Amino acid sequence: MKKSPAKLPHQPLDHRPVHVTYRLAGSLPKAALKTISARHEACKAELEIKAKTHPGILQSGVYASELFSLNARYELDIDEALHTIASGPFYLQDSDLAHEIIDSWLFLQKESAVYVYAVCVMGNHVHALIRAPDGLDTVDIGALMNRHKAHTARVCNKLIGKTGTQFWEHFYFDRTVHRGKFERVMWYVLNNPVKSRLVEDWQDWAGTYLNPDFEALFC
Repeated sequence: MKKSPAKLPHQPLDHRPVHVTYRLAGSLPKAALKTISARHEACKAELEIKAKTHPGILQSGVYASELFSLNARYELDIDEALHTIASGPFYLQDSDLAHEIIDSWLFLQKESAVYVYAVCVMGNHVHALIRAPDGLDTVDIGALMNRHKAHTARVCNKLIGKTGTQFWEHFYFDRTVHRGKFERVMWYVLNNPVKSRLVEDWQDWAGTYLNPDFEALFC
């Protein structure tokens, strides 16, 4: 059976920043997702052929670098589609729900389960920039996301009167931020509502959280 490109491998959180994105269930039409996934699979197949015909790229690190870029492109394609889609649920436009998402991350940080750099809650998806907290070498990101999504799904479904229904899409993306790319990724997260022309300044978006440790850099 062909592996779904949505099921990208997840690495434990360590002390490198990780950009996590996740979305509401049903937030993308199946046709749009199928098109994006098919393009991703085709590019991966080309890379696999290249690796077989030029085995040296495996040892040189070129394969890993190109695969990282392919996976990043897949995530960006999903994100761009989420910004342009006109249908589907947009529950997170409700400021009460957006605050529940942010509060959940801050609770996990208070419990020393994670360190949160920034969170941006859009109408149908969420961006979070996180790492393992001080005192822990690694964190199981799958367990962390399950805890966060289970809690917020329960609370948000209660707020919108849809208790018992699927709130989040099962999959999520997580990508380690390479050295020297931190500020670029942070700006990407913070500027999501600006990119969507919802506000002119990211600080005007109620669904955004920035860790106070970084206010001097980004405010």
